[in-house]
Amino acid sequence: MDALNIITEAHESGISLFLNEEGELKVNVPKGTQLSPALLEKIKAGKEELKSFLKKDLAVAKSVKRGLTIKRVNRAELDEIPLSSSQEALWFIDQIEGGLAYHIPFSIEITDGLEKEHLVKAYSELINRHEPLRTVIKEKGGIPYQLVLEKEEWKFEEIEGGEFSKASFDDLLKEQLQEPFNLSEGPLLRAKLIKYSDRYIFLVVVHHIVFDGWSTAIFGNELSQLYFEVSQNNASGLKSLEVEYADYAVWEKSRLTEDFLNKHLDFWEKELENAEPTTLLGDFNRPQVLSGNGDIIEQYIDDQLAEGLKGLAAKQNTSLYILLLSVFNLLIARYARKDDVVVGSPVANRNLPEIEPLIGFFTNTLVLRNGIQNDLPFDKWLKDVSDHVFDAFEHQDIPLIKIVEHMKSDRDATSMVLFNIMFSLANYPEPGKKQIGELKELEEITSQFDITLRAKEEPQGFNLSVNYSTDLFLRETVEQFLGQYITLLEQIVADPEAKLSSLSLMDSAEQQSLQSIHYNAQPLPEIHETVMEKFDRQALLTPDHVALYERDEEITYQDLQVRSNDLSHQLHARGVRPGDIVGVSMERSSDLITTIFGILKAGCAYLPIDWTQPDARRAYILDHTGAQYLVADKTTGSFYDGFEAVTVLDYQHLMSESSTSEDEKPAHESGIEDLAYIIYTSGSTGTPKGVMVEHRSLANLIETMQDQYPLAAGDSYLLKTNVVFDVSCSELFGWFVSGGSLAILPQGDESDPIVIKDALVRYGVSHVNFVPSMLGLFLEEVGRKGGAGLESLRYIISAGEPLARNTVDYFNRLGLSARLENLYGPTEATIYATGYSTSSYEDLRSVPIGKPLRGVKAYVLDTASQLAGLGVPGELCLGGIALARGYYNNPELTSEKFVDNPYDGESGSRLYKTGDLVRWLADGNLEYLGRIDEQVKLRGYRIELGEITHWLKEFEGVAEGIVQLRGEGENQYLVGYYMSEEELLTKDIREHLQAHLPSYMVPEYYVRIEELPLLPSGKIDKKKLPEPNKINQDVYVAPTDEIEHELVQAWSILLSTDSQQISTTANFFKNGGHSLLATRMISMIQDKFEVSFPVRVVFQYPTIQSLAKYIRIINKEAAPADEYDTIDI
Repeated sequence: MDALNIITEAHESGISLFLNEEGELKVNVPKGTQLSPALLEKIKAGKEELKSFLKKDLAVAKSVKRGLTIKRVNRAELDEIPLSSSQEALWFIDQIEGGLAYHIPFSIEITDGLEKEHLVKAYSELINRHEPLRTVIKEKGGIPYQLVLEKEEWKFEEIEGGEFSKASFDDLLKEQLQEPFNLSEGPLLRAKLIKYSDRYIFLVVVHHIVFDGWSTAIFGNELSQLYFEVSQNNASGLKSLEVEYADYAVWEKSRLTEDFLNKHLDFWEKELENAEPTTLLGDFNRPQVLSGNGDIIEQYIDDQLAEGLKGLAAKQNTSLYILLLSVFNLLIARYARKDDVVVGSPVANRNLPEIEPLIGFFTNTLVLRNGIQNDLPFDKWLKDVSDHVFDAFEHQDIPLIKIVEHMKSDRDATSMVLFNIMFSLANYPEPGKKQIGELKELEEITSQFDITLRAKEEPQGFNLSVNYSTDLFLRETVEQFLGQYITLLEQIVADPEAKLSSLSLMDSAEQQSLQSIHYNAQPLPEIHETVMEKFDRQALLTPDHVALYERDEEITYQDLQVRSNDLSHQLHARGVRPGDIVGVSMERSSDLITTIFGILKAGCAYLPIDWTQPDARRAYILDHTGAQYLVADKTTGSFYDGFEAVTVLDYQHLMSESSTSEDEKPAHESGIEDLAYIIYTSGSTGTPKGVMVEHRSLANLIETMQDQYPLAAGDSYLLKTNVVFDVSCSELFGWFVSGGSLAILPQGDESDPIVIKDALVRYGVSHVNFVPSMLGLFLEEVGRKGGAGLESLRYIISAGEPLARNTVDYFNRLGLSARLENLYGPTEATIYATGYSTSSYEDLRSVPIGKPLRGVKAYVLDTASQLAGLGVPGELCLGGIALARGYYNNPELTSEKFVDNPYDGESGSRLYKTGDLVRWLADGNLEYLGRIDEQVKLRGYRIELGEITHWLKEFEGVAEGIVQLRGEGENQYLVGYYMSEEELLTKDIREHLQAHLPSYMVPEYYVRIEELPLLPSGKIDKKKLPEPNKINQDVYVAPTDEIEHELVQAWSILLSTDSQQISTTANFFKNGGHSLLATRMISMIQDKFEVSFPVRVVFQYPTIQSLAKYIRIINKEAAPADEYDTIDI
């Protein structure tokens, strides 16, 4: 039995329940009032629950005991009638945003005949009886007040509706809801009587500022009673109102004394300390201002579940309200991935008997904050929630707006200050025995909050409805949300002692459906060949076809086969043995391809190393793997002088000693379970980690790429990615499966979209990889110069970082014949794990990363390590043959990230925990949401912020530090924050980091702070870290001519910096610039000055002065006269 329902039913009869000093339950029955046997039985049956409720809900208990406390006010003594606190809040919202979201619609459907003139009179009497229905809100000196209009004969509009149809009625309702009220002019209530052929519908729309949900029942009951009394010529039998709403507003103002406020505000300040509004991720990006547009879905739960919930509430000695709220909190926590949930919940705020029969806006909203404890059984956690809610109820008398003002939160125009999500259980007065028609609360096309769950007992059954913002959510998402709520309710009724962590948002049927549709239930493919076996087989089929294009040189399949076979024997001759790890550090060239193929054909794993990275990092990688041999070329070999632990083999010298014939086989054929390569990626502990990939996984990748993005004879890939990054593998090995070729982009040109486009056209490239930031620059170049010559380009593959919606939109506008594919995958899952074709892209929140590719199984796990249902964010975990073997020489990290897979039932099956946050979409695609840990992607590079922080803290003088990624989109940058006794030179910190980290991991900016801002949990409050001063030059030099001025403006835009702070002597790259921004700068100025030059020029001339001088020279402009002396010849 629900205590709140019993108390409400008693109050309707004027009966109050309270506890005496000894804690015994007492019932006050006014003289002349009859306590019905049915109600008495309910009170007896629910005695213990009522006692528990009243003990904790002191506000209700005390208000019931003290009786009449509000007095009628002498209106002559009032200058103006103040607004209640709730009205003030709505008035401010109306001033800022408009009040469409605060319209309350309901209707009375009449089917038994109607005397219209009787309804008109009853309607008029009702408005004259309740002052709020004839109240407007005026303003004097910026302060709003209530003005009650005089009594008069009030009318409503009559409309001929013809044949009834729900669609036509919904259109009329929508029209009424979208018509705004003028609060200062009124009336704030509109009514229309619609005559259909078989019924009348009395439609009422009223502004929330004078009305609430409780008022709806009063309106329906009293209108019916007045109608029947008018019909019988009887005087009104309605009991006179002891007070009016205006009296309540005055009383509330007088009550909110400093002592009263402080008593309650102290509680709310502690309760909401460091609380953040819980927000659910929408299907659409949150607009700057929500429109208020909304929709509603509803579902009746079966009687068995409804009775089960009531029985469980009684057994747990709690209310149905708290039980339903608890489960709602659990659902919200799973969606928000938070263990601290904040929701709003309206309370009728009619604890005083004298205001129960009033129409008006009394509702207050409680802010309910609850922690999720996944290790607790539900019934134990429910008690914690119950205690927490009762604490809040003890302080419900303070208006929400006073709490908001006290907390002094910054108001975000798109959300409520303290909460975005609401929960309510309707406990309104029951309809009277005699009604003129059926009272219906109508579906709303507005939404005051992101999402609101309402529960209500109705004659048809127990109703659950969700009102949601259509600016944020799709209907199917909210339907899924409501279904998951019901699934949780069913589980806790079945087993209230189940741990929170064991509760799933899906029933078994949904799990099975999701597994077949989403996880990729196809059998894992069998792999029989290594990639080198595939190459050799193709070389036999097409020996004379071109395999490699390098500048003007063409290398055939047979040439490459002979060279790589030869190199494999040369390696063995130098002491290399099958199973060894062999380093390769060379410029991008055909020699590099030969070397990698030769290492694999020697039965070894190749270890790519970037010779431009710091000595310490390269030395660590070689030492960590124990690699004894490294192949270098004439450019890179000198970078390993002094590396005594490794034998550096010069490629040219190796090949000069070649004696292999064309018939010579590879030195060793690897098995599919042998290691193919090790690629080192950024590590959180301060050192990089080596990912071991086997031939099976690499071969699966190549077969998958051919299956999904087929390459025919005559097609070609472009090799432009540094081989130390895993994306290069699709370029290195994807081209020969069906007799294609590989065009090699010269070293240093990978950041120049002009050169890339020229290479695509020159070699007729069909497949090309881009990181999205570089793709954007390439597409801009195509947009400027057109796509002529790119007809052979069939697949543009974007990977490495999230693909922006505007990039897809721009690509579609260009009209290229190529398909744009968005691929995702970590190095640990052999490059690509999921794929999405943007040809099916819809304008949603972001571009999906697609479905699992062949050989990959994808699972999404929520915060309780349960399989996440549709729409629920969770960590992406990958399985299948695409998984790497693990981390080299790091068993602890391997066991942490590669875990047993409990979902497919195969012995030895593993899962890789990616640390990426995703969610399933209804169409089976995955949406990428970000990172769970400290790993970020910057311009395609995978970076562990912890590794940079480690080396920052190692710098002498730094007491504490943290590195963060700031900015948005293509303008992201790294910032190092440090604590020190005195200011440190940025140059020294940067040089220290450059000695240990690759250049892309060295922060652009450094900020000295007095202390790290901390949250109560002890974690760093990253939101309070200051923005860096991006341009910080000791000497400011102003621009001297138009070219320098234009360059300053370009820098200002690209670096998001005030142009007045940019000195012409500042270095572009030391102030946040990078190659992608350099490319943008070139495109911004080339049309202005009719110049064109490659990106490397900006590296040569990184200051405004030097670059301007270069532009003057190539543009044949004279420099400013004062820079030269004129000499007569």
